[in-house]
Amino acid sequence: MQGRPRQFDKDEALEAAMRVFWDRGFHGATCGELLSEMGINAGSMYAAFGDKESLFAQAMRLYVDEVTTRTGDILSKPGSPLQNVRDLVGVWRQKFTEPGNRGCLICLALVNGEGADCEAVCIARSARDSLTKRLEQCFREAGEQGELPEGLDPLGAALFFANMLQGLSVMARNGAKPRDLRAVVDTSLRLLD
Repeated sequence: MQGRPRQFDKDEALEAAMRVFWDRGFHGATCGELLSEMGINAGSMYAAFGDKESLFAQAMRLYVDEVTTRTGDILSKPGSPLQNVRDLVGVWRQKFTEPGNRGCLICLALVNGEGADCEAVCIARSARDSLTKRLEQCFREAGEQGELPEGLDPLGAALFFANMLQGLSVMARNGAKPRDLRAVVDTSLRLLD
């Protein structure tokens, strides 16, 4: 005997859950808020997504997939690897200075230590490490093409920009002025001149 078919769009519900976790964090997001935003009842949530921690992991995976695709598209463009890094950092500059910006969900999960061993934080750590490796690859390619400023270490530069992203995320989340965020990005980009 089959159960009743779901009466909601699972992708839309997961997107709604992601927004709640992004706004409130794992611990700050109540089940009531999640259910209300997702437009489902507790039984449907557990049947479709499992418990709150499992839902958080699925929401994190959705966010990481979206961000990784956009980042990969920018860093993989033909032409100058160094310009690709500049373009990515320019996207960060624009994104974090938009009114009401919530920061980066990956960075926020890492900074808040949202259940240090939970699956969502492991997904976030993996995304951070992948970004760092991809940036390092771009910096190495830039060095091979003679674009890298003298003495700039590819790994050090990759770690610097990955950490700058985390700092921007925290600043944006805490209401930093757009001009201050732009100043951080613009100063960082001078390292690549």
